[in-house]
Amino acid sequence: MVDIKKLESTRKKIYGTFPARRDANMNLLDAISAYGHKANSVVELSESPHFEREYSSITDAIADGLPTTPWNKIQQIVYNAIHTRKQRTVIVVDATPQSRQFASTLPDRHIVHSPNPAPGNKPICVGHQYSVLSYLPSYADRQNTAWLVPLDARAVSSNEKGHEVGMIQVQDFIKNAALNDHLVVSVADSAYGSDVCREAVAGYPNWVSIFRLTSNRKIYSIEADDKSTAGNKKRYDEKMKLNDATTHRPANSTIEFSWTTRGGKHHTVKVELWLDQIIRGNKTYKGYEHPMTVARIMAFDEVGKPVYKRPLWIAVLGNRRAEISAFEIFDYYLSRYDIEHFFRFGKNKLLLDAYQTPEPEHEEDWWRLSSLAYLQLYLARMSVPLLPKKWERYLPSYKNKSKSKSSIVDIATPAQTQRGFSEVLSNVQPLAKPPKPRGNPLGRNVGDTQTKRTKHKIVFKSETKKNKTANAIISGSGKSSTLPKPQKIDDLVQVVQSTLKKISSTTDAFINLLKKTA
Repeated sequence: MVDIKKLESTRKKIYGTFPARRDANMNLLDAISAYGHKANSVVELSESPHFEREYSSITDAIADGLPTTPWNKIQQIVYNAIHTRKQRTVIVVDATPQSRQFASTLPDRHIVHSPNPAPGNKPICVGHQYSVLSYLPSYADRQNTAWLVPLDARAVSSNEKGHEVGMIQVQDFIKNAALNDHLVVSVADSAYGSDVCREAVAGYPNWVSIFRLTSNRKIYSIEADDKSTAGNKKRYDEKMKLNDATTHRPANSTIEFSWTTRGGKHHTVKVELWLDQIIRGNKTYKGYEHPMTVARIMAFDEVGKPVYKRPLWIAVLGNRRAEISAFEIFDYYLSRYDIEHFFRFGKNKLLLDAYQTPEPEHEEDWWRLSSLAYLQLYLARMSVPLLPKKWERYLPSYKNKSKSKSSIVDIATPAQTQRGFSEVLSNVQPLAKPPKPRGNPLGRNVGDTQTKRTKHKIVFKSETKKNKTANAIISGSGKSSTLPKPQKIDDLVQVVQSTLKKISSTTDAFINLLKKTA
C-alpha cells in the first residue's frame, strides 16, 4: 500500500496549494478521477457521490478557485511525487486540438490540425490547440501499460506555434524544478526539430532532445580542418539524403536486439548510429556548431522481412547526447506514442475538452485540473481492485489474476484504475470539508438584463500575417520604426502577450517599462 500513502500525501499538498474554493476543487478533482468515464458533460460530475455540493459549485470552483492557483508549485508537487530516476528525467511533449467550432463568443479561435477520418476532408478544426508536457516513468513503473503523467498544459494562441510553445514549456520546467545540473531528455515528433527548437536546446548544456527526422531531410558530416586561407571556411562535408540509400555512409555502430510488442508479437530491431552529424541552420542558429547523433531504426519479423515499409530516423541533439544508448533512443521514442493514449483517454474519460466556456483562461485551468485527475489515477495504479465487466472476465489480464490469491493488480491500465478508483477513495482520508447551507440567494432583480458577449471572428492565417510586423518590432528584430495600426485592440494584446512569453517576461514589467519611457 505504498502508493496509497504517496497518494494521500500528494493529495494533502495539492489541497493546501489551492488558494480559494479548495473544498469544491478537491470534490471536483475526485469526481473527475472516479466518475469521469460515466459523465457525458462537466455538469454531470455533480451527480458523482464524491461531489458533495450542488451543480452550480462546479462553475464557482473553476471561475473563482482556479485562476489564482499557483500551477508552478503544483508542478513541483507532481514531479516530486512521480520522479524515480536518479540520474535523468525523461519528458514527452506534444500538442492536441480542442474543437470549439460553435463557441462564437470565445476569443482567439483559429484553424488547428485535427485528425479527420472522413475521406476527402481536411484534417483541421476550429478551436484551440494545447501543448502538453508530460513525464515518462521508467519501464518498471509502467511495464506494458501506456502510463505517463502530464506536468503542464498550456494553450497555444493563434500567433504561436505548438512546437515552439512546447519548447518554452521544457525551459520553464527546467527552471521551475531546478534541473540545471540534471540530465533532461525531451522526446517529440519531427516538428520539434525546427531551427527555433534546436536553438532552444543549444542554450541548455544538460538538455538532450530526441526528435524524428522526416525522410526528405539531408544530414552532413563535419568538414575536417580546412587549411585554405582564401574564402569562407567549408563547414558541411559529405551530404547524406535519408530517402536515398545510395548516399548513405557506413554507420559508426550497429546493434540488434529482440523486442516483443504489447500485442505479443516478436520482432528483431536493428539500430544504426551515425555520430557527429549536422543539419543546416539559419543566420542566427549555426547548425554546424551543434552536432547530433542520427539513428536509423528498422524492425524485422521472424523470417527477416521488414515489418514497416520505411525505416524510422531519429536525431539526438545536445551536449550530453552520448549518455543516451541506442536501445534508449528506441525505447524513449517508442514510448512517445503513449501521449496519444493520454489525449484519447483524457478527452473520453476525464472530460479534458468538454468544458464549454467563453473564457479562455478558465478553459486552460480546466485542462490542468483534469491532468491532476490523471495523476491521481497513476498513483493508485497498483492499489485498485479489478472490476471486469461481464464480457471481460475471460481476458488474459483478468483471467490470470483471478487465479491468484491477491485481489490487487500489479500495474493496472488507466481504464482499470478509473473503474476501481472509488474504492481507493474510500480508503484514503477525506480532505474536503462538507458544505454548509447558506440560505437561498436573492438572484437578479426583475427587469435586470445582462450585457451580451461580443462575438469573435475565426482567426485565419491570412489575418495573423498582418501582426507579424508588429510582433517583430516589439521583440526588437524588426527594421521598421513605426508600429502598424492594428485592426482591433485585441490583436495588439495577443501580439504583446505572445511576445512576453517568448522572452520570459511579465506583464507588470512591460507596463513599468512603458511608464518609464513615456
